[in-house]
Amino acid sequence: MVDTASRPTFEDFKNKALAEPKTSAPYDTLAPVYELKQKRIGMRKAAGYNVKIDFVHD
Repeated sequence: MVDTASRPTFEDFKNKALAEPKTSAPYDTLAPVYELKQKRIGMRKAAGYNVKIDFVHD
């Protein structure tokens, strides 16, 4: 059995990775795109659309 208590969490991994400029720069550049996609998904859910079936790729 694997001892998961001693393993870093995803948040730990993400924070460590984003502390590096070569990782954080592209992440920060793409942040507005993902924010917009999340907003659109939320609007579609609120309107009653099934995101998995009705989602149209940009």
